Amino acid sequence: MIRQGRAAGVLAVASAGATAGLAGLGFGPVFGAAPYPAAFVIAVLSAAAAGTVAAVIGVLVPRLPKVVVALGGIAVVAGAVVVTTAPDSGVLNGPWLLLTGALPADVNGAGLSAVAAVTGWAALTAGLLSDGTRSALWALAPPLGCLVAGLGVGASGPALPAWHAPAFVIAAVAVLALSQRATRSPGSVVAAALVAVIAAVATTVLGPVAPGVGTRLPADARELVEAPVTPRTGVSPLQQFPALRAGIQPVRLSGTVSRHVDLLRMATLSQFDGTYWTVRADYRRAGTVLPIPPDNGVPLTTVTQQVRIVIPGPLAWLPTAGRPRTVDVGDLGVDEDSGDLVLPADRPIPDGYNASSVLPDLTPERIRAGTPDRTTSEMDVPAALRSFAEDAVHGTPSGSSALLALLTRFTGPATEFRLDESPDAPSGHGLFQIARLLEDHRGTAEQYASAYAVLARRLGYDARVVIGFRPQYPGGPDSKPFTVTEHDVDAWVEVHYSDLGWVPIDPTPRDKPIGATSQTAPETPRGGSQDAARQAAQDQALPHEPEATATIPPTPQPSSVSAALVALMTAAVLALAVLAIPIAKQLRRARRRNQPTTLAIAFAWQETLDRFRELGVRIPASLTRSEVVTLTSRTPLVSPETAILLTHLAHTADTTIYAPDPPTPADKTAAWTTTRHTRHQISRAAHPIRRVAAHMNPVVLFTRNSPW
Repeated sequence: MIRQGRAAGVLAVASAGATAGLAGLGFGPVFGAAPYPAAFVIAVLSAAAAGTVAAVIGVLVPRLPKVVVALGGIAVVAGAVVVTTAPDSGVLNGPWLLLTGALPADVNGAGLSAVAAVTGWAALTAGLLSDGTRSALWALAPPLGCLVAGLGVGASGPALPAWHAPAFVIAAVAVLALSQRATRSPGSVVAAALVAVIAAVATTVLGPVAPGVGTRLPADARELVEAPVTPRTGVSPLQQFPALRAGIQPVRLSGTVSRHVDLLRMATLSQFDGTYWTVRADYRRAGTVLPIPPDNGVPLTTVTQQVRIVIPGPLAWLPTAGRPRTVDVGDLGVDEDSGDLVLPADRPIPDGYNASSVLPDLTPERIRAGTPDRTTSEMDVPAALRSFAEDAVHGTPSGSSALLALLTRFTGPATEFRLDESPDAPSGHGLFQIARLLEDHRGTAEQYASAYAVLARRLGYDARVVIGFRPQYPGGPDSKPFTVTEHDVDAWVEVHYSDLGWVPIDPTPRDKPIGATSQTAPETPRGGSQDAARQAAQDQALPHEPEATATIPPTPQPSSVSAALVALMTAAVLALAVLAIPIAKQLRRARRRNQPTTLAIAFAWQETLDRFRELGVRIPASLTRSEVVTLTSRTPLVSPETAILLTHLAHTADTTIYAPDPPTPADKTAAWTTTRHTRHQISRAAHPIRRVAAHMNPVVLFTRNSPW
C-alpha cells in the first residue's frame, strides 16, 4: 500500500480528528443551549484529542501494527473519558439513558461518558481510515455517524450554533483534500480551499430556508423508545380532590418562596373520557436541569422555592411555583410538554427539594390580543352543555374574546354561580356533575375547572385541567414562608395560545362562596396570571377603542435548490429504510421463532403486539395480556374475528408461561400460526398507506420488551 509522507499523514489524521470533535459537539443540544456546559466541551474535546493522538502515533511509527494502534487508542480514549467524566458503575447504560431521559441531560451522568467515548472512538477510527484507506470518504463515515446520532438524540433540544455547520463542512472538505495520495499541486490546494469556502457559505445560507425548517417537528430518536418512568400512583390526581379537600388523605408541606405566588401547580390533566380527567404524559428521567419551556416571546419571571415534605400522603407529583427549570433532587420523572415532576415508583419520596420555576408575565392586554389554538374537532357533549356554551359566547367574536366571555359567565359580577365550600359538597367532575353545576349554579373548584375545560373544548379550543395547591402565608400576604395542607388543594384551567403558550384561567367564583364553615373573607387578587385573565374578561365587558389588526407576514418560500437537496437526501434515506428495516424485522422474527418452545410462544404474542405498534397503537408495557386484548379490541384494526384470535393467543401465552406442564412443539407451531393469521387480519384492517408505512416503521426494533 502506498503511504503518504509523514507530515501529510499527520495533517490528514488531525483534520479527521477535528471533524470528529465537531461531530461530538453536535451532541451539545442534548446537554442544553449554547454556550454549552464546560464539562461537556472538555469531555468531548479531550476524548477527540486522545483518539487523534493515538492515530497520529500510528502515522509517526509506521512499523507499529494497526491493530495495536487501534487497541491502544481505544484504551487511551477510555482513559480520557474516565479522567474527564468520572463515570460510575452505570456507565454502560449511558446510551439508554440518553434515549429515555429528558432534555437537557445531566452533565454529571453516564450519558456524557457515552457521548465522550463515541466522539473519541470516532476520532480514532477516522484518523486510522484517513491514513490507511484509498478512499477518503471512508474517513468521513465515523464523524458523520457521530453527528447523525447527536442530531437525532438532541432533535427536540435547542438549535446548534450558527458556526457549527460551516465549521463541520470545512473540516470534512479538509479530510477529503488531505487524505488523497496524489502529489498536491498549489492549484489543488487552492481548489480545495475554494470548495470548503463555497460549501460553508452554502450551508450557512441554504440551511435556514430548507423546506420545513421551523414548521415541522424534528425527527427525535428518543421517540423510538418508550419512556420508562412509572409514576408512584396510577390514580388520577383529580380523583383524589374530594378526599384531600375533606381531610381524609393528609398532606403537609412547608417552605419559602423568593416572591409571593398564589398557586403551586402539581399535575396537568389533558385527557377526558366523560367521567374523569386523567394524566396523559410520557415521563422521562430527569436530571437537575429540566426541559426548557417553548419561547413564545413572553417575559418570564423566575421564582425559587425551598420545600420540606412533612407528610407526603398520596403525593405523587412535586408542587412548584410555575414550570420548574431546576431541581436539586435527581432521578425524578418529568413531562417535557408540561414540565410536571412526578415521583417514580422505584425511588423513595424525598424529605424536601429546592427548585426554581418560571412564570409567564401575562397581562390583560396580552391575553385579550392573544390567539388561542383551535383543535381539529369540537368535543361532543350533551345538548344542555352545548346550549350553555353557545349562549355564553353568543354575539362574541371567536378567539380570546369567546374564552373570556365564557369566563365572565362563571365569574362575572352578575353571575349566579357560587363556590360550594360546604363539607358535604358533591364530588366528581364528569359530564353528569357538570350538568348539575350548570343547573344548580353551585360547585367546587374541581367541577368549575372541569366544566370550563370541557366547554372550551366544545367551542374548539385546546384546554386542559391543572391541579395543585393554594399556599397559605402565616406571616401575611407579603411574607415568603408558606404552608400547604390537604385542604389547600385547588384546580384551574390552562388554554393554549399560539403566541402566549399555556394561559392559566380560574373559572371558580371564589368571591361568592356558600356553605363555608368559617367567616374568612375571600382572598384579595394579587395580579397573578389567573387574575390577568379575569381582568381581561372584565375589561372586555367595558367600552374600548378597537384594536389594530396585526398584519400576518407572508410565509417564506423555500428555494428550489434547497428543496432539491432535501428531496435527494430524503429519497436516499427512504431507499435505505425500504431495504434495511424489513430485513431486520424478518431476521428478528426468525430468531424469535427458533427459540426454545416456551420462549418462542411468548415471542409469538410479542410479534402481534409489534404489529399494533407499527400501525401506531400505543400499548403500555404495564398492561396484562387480557388488558391488551380489551384495549386493542376498541380500535378499528380489530374485528370480532381478530378479537377471537387475540384472545386465543393471549390464553395460549398465559397457559404456556404459568402452566406446570411444558408446551409441545405442536403448541409452538399453533401459536405462530395464530400469530400469522392475527397479524394478517390487523394489517388488512389498516389503511393501505398506513400498512405500507408499517413495514418501514423501525419503532419495534428499538423497543426493549420482555417476552414475558
